[in-house]
Amino acid sequence: MKLAIQKPEVPLLDGPQAQGDILILPVDAPADLDWVNIPPEGLKVLLSDVTGHHHTLQPAPRARGVLWAKTNNENTLGYVEIPAGESALLLHSEEHTPNGIAPGCYALHRKRQAPMEVRPTRRSYLDDWNDELSAYVDD
Repeated sequence: MKLAIQKPEVPLLDGPQAQGDILILPVDAPADLDWVNIPPEGLKVLLSDVTGHHHTLQPAPRARGVLWAKTNNENTLGYVEIPAGESALLLHSEEHTPNGIAPGCYALHRKRQAPMEVRPTRRSYLDDWNDELSAYVDD
């Protein structure tokens, strides 16, 4: 008996998405970017500080017009422009499943955690309710 193995389908998303250290956000690209074609084997866009794994942006197998514009900004890694009828994948070793990116323009942002001393404290709705209630209670 021969088993048929099917490759999983990766949905193409045209809205905000995330993968590990990267946020992918639809944008109108700035006009002053230097665009380059992404080669079929892909382009490394980020090396993870923690794991050493990299994120690779790769055009779909028959896509030839996917463009990349790198920035000098530490948090905005760059922009990807995907023409109508084409798509791209953001790959990250075996740690995450690929993200399928639909036609459009997207900014790739690096996610970072804020140091503990600058993180906001979390309050619950009960804290707010108790604050309001204490204004009406005489001691």
